[in-house]
Amino acid sequence: MIAAGAVVGLTLFGIAPAAYAADGDEVALDAALLACVNEFLGNGPTSDPVTELEASTVTVIACGQSTVSSLTGLEYFTNLEVLDLNQNSVSDVSALTNLTNLTDLYLAYNTIGDITPVLDLPALERLSLSGNGDLSSNLVDIGELTTLTHLRLGASSISNVASLANLTSLEQLDLRSNSVSNVTPLASLTMLDDLNLTHNSISDISALASLTVLSTLGLSRNQIVDLSPLETMPIALTATDQEVDLGVLTVGVAQPNPVRNAAGVPVVLDDFYDAVSNTFTPTMAGLGSTEWHNGPSFDGTLSFNSEAQVVLPDDGLRGCVNEDLSQGADDAISVSQAASITDLDCSSLGVVDLSGIEALTSLEGLMLDDNDITDVTALSGLPALRFLSLGNNAITDVEPLGTITTLQALLLSSNDGTIDLSKLTPLTGLLNLELASNGISDVSELAVLEDLIYLVLLDNDLTSADLADLAGLTALVGLDLGKNNLTKVNALASLTQLEFLYLDNNAIVDVRPLSAIGVALSAQGQVVELGDLAIDVDVANPVIQLNGDAIPLDSLYDSATNTFTPIAYGAGSTTWSNSDHNFTGTLNFTVPEETLTDGGDDGTDTDTDTDTGTGTNVGDPSDSTLAQTGFDATSGGIAAAGLLLAGGMMITRTRRLTQ
Repeated sequence: MIAAGAVVGLTLFGIAPAAYAADGDEVALDAALLACVNEFLGNGPTSDPVTELEASTVTVIACGQSTVSSLTGLEYFTNLEVLDLNQNSVSDVSALTNLTNLTDLYLAYNTIGDITPVLDLPALERLSLSGNGDLSSNLVDIGELTTLTHLRLGASSISNVASLANLTSLEQLDLRSNSVSNVTPLASLTMLDDLNLTHNSISDISALASLTVLSTLGLSRNQIVDLSPLETMPIALTATDQEVDLGVLTVGVAQPNPVRNAAGVPVVLDDFYDAVSNTFTPTMAGLGSTEWHNGPSFDGTLSFNSEAQVVLPDDGLRGCVNEDLSQGADDAISVSQAASITDLDCSSLGVVDLSGIEALTSLEGLMLDDNDITDVTALSGLPALRFLSLGNNAITDVEPLGTITTLQALLLSSNDGTIDLSKLTPLTGLLNLELASNGISDVSELAVLEDLIYLVLLDNDLTSADLADLAGLTALVGLDLGKNNLTKVNALASLTQLEFLYLDNNAIVDVRPLSAIGVALSAQGQVVELGDLAIDVDVANPVIQLNGDAIPLDSLYDSATNTFTPIAYGAGSTTWSNSDHNFTGTLNFTVPEETLTDGGDDGTDTDTDTDTGTGTNVGDPSDSTLAQTGFDATSGGIAAAGLLLAGGMMITRTRRLTQ
């Protein structure tokens, strides 16, 4: 058994006495590790067993480049200060947890997955963990090792070095062969004397300017073109084999030379270079490169892919595209830049010429409203276009638009002349079509666009007869027929999916046919010309709302008979408005002054006036009573009869005068 005093002594090193069963107990060790321990003990590289007591006397184990795979038993080496296990096959380091005297630990190029036990060693000054695979998720708490002065983490799949910012005692840091791009967290490591950042993804080294005691800096095999942040730092620098991808450049467009040495001086490029302007200019399309060589410590390659320029002759269009690309109005536009644009709003920019726009091959949405465009041929080359707005231009020929079969929305309101709708019939995928203010009088060609959901025909020359051509568009949800020449809406009764219907500024008096649709209706501002009416003769009120009830007129109206009566010669009118104020309008008429003529020799004068009103047909006489008879004016013995027919407003009035 081991002596009691020895047990107490070992307890001071953090080893529980229960681990010792007898004096001279042996420590079970990996064979390769045992040989290294025996060599330290002066026994030579033998396989002689090591006792627990002997283990407690070992301070250095140098067992690099061996075949050690297990560290079991090292927990008894409580006075160990230096442990070199570089290039072995160690995967588990949990046995190191209680080795609180360790100052130097070298574990590079093993297969360690979890380094957590190492992070609990408070005396560590030198730590090497390079080449153990991906340690990126293991470094969160490494900042607790504030005593570290030397740290090697090469080839550890590290991209984020923020966890190293607290290691302010570091004098040497090796991060070679990782994926580091941002070195800003290293700016706080002002005690660094040696920093190796070779083979990473670093392009900006400005944060390293704070490391004023650096004497050695490795930056080779990165993406660095500008060493000027190091201008005041007298260091041994190596920054060779830089590989910088400039992306897509444009043929014939001079590019600024980005390469600066540590003195801040531009470095001459090998090809395509103009020293006067310090630029280089790609001369042909395709992959290209140019190199630089600034002494033995700084060289590299600028790689690029050159593309031809997209030519947009129109100043407004070119400026619009460049604004979307966040470039100057007259900057060159490459093919790939043009192809990257998916949505573009070039409204109100004075655009006239669309030449070159076909290069925007990914364009899905395009707004060109309020310009001066007449020719839309170039738009036929846009294979992905789904939304196109060309309102308020001067387009007369829409045939090129008929080839853009990907279109789902086409807005063509307020263009010059009458648009030939037959040219749009191939666009069977259209969901939204706006054709306001185009002088359209025939919509028969629209019947094939059966998928239409929204249709705007505001301010055209349509009559009620034209509505029959829209009756088959049963998918319509919204329809605007305002400001046309409509008098009847019967043909719209088949559009049962309608949710919004605009009939403002027409000549409609009866909206009963729409009652079954349940549509949100706007039919304000109707103006109906009734033509000539007779004074003091009752006229049936033709205005009927959705539920079939008459809408009271605002003047000249008798609610008991649902009639109105002209009471003065000349022009007259009466208005209406329903309770929801969505169906309003005016009935206009004229009451001509009467003229009497001599009827013959029989002593009887007959005055027969037949007037056919020129106003709009406001209803079907079979639908409502529009005849008033039996007019009796006894003054002067005059008998009179009057007949008013709303179906054309024919007024026939015969008077016989007796002497």
